[in-house]
Amino acid sequence: MIFLKDIFFRNGVLSQLETQRDERLAGMVVHLQAHCRGYLSRRRLAQRKLQDLAVRCIQRNVRKFLAVRDWPWWRLLVRVTPLLNVHRTEEELRLKTDELEAIKIKLEKLEFDRTKLKHENDKLEGKLGFPVQGGYRFLRIYPIGSKTGTLTEFNDIKTAGFLFL
Repeated sequence: MIFLKDIFFRNGVLSQLETQRDERLAGMVVHLQAHCRGYLSRRRLAQRKLQDLAVRCIQRNVRKFLAVRDWPWWRLLVRVTPLLNVHRTEEELRLKTDELEAIKIKLEKLEFDRTKLKHENDKLEGKLGFPVQGGYRFLRIYPIGSKTGTLTEFNDIKTAGFLFL
């Protein structure tokens, strides 16, 4: 059975097409390899340029150091520089100590205010006279118009509506 998509070739035409395809694919692969090698070479060249620049910078600095190391003012600078850092460290330590003292004073003031407010709160709660059960103060709330229409002490857990203080 012959379909519309079937293609018939003469003898040798198919093998000729396959060789052309292989040649083109080989050319494309060679072209891709050349681009990859070029990219890697350019990267290596840039890295070598950077290393060359770093080596030249180090050599220049060593030459300058060798020219300067025997000068008396250089010796003085080398001896004095660590002492300057010690003074700076002491200054930073003093500033941090002062900051710590200020924070301690502030903490003491806040703790004093907290205890003062806690005592005042306890006094006010004592004046109200509500009993404490399980860390909560329970109030029984009556609807307006019943009994006295005010808050009274908690007596019966099962029948009361609760307000936690």
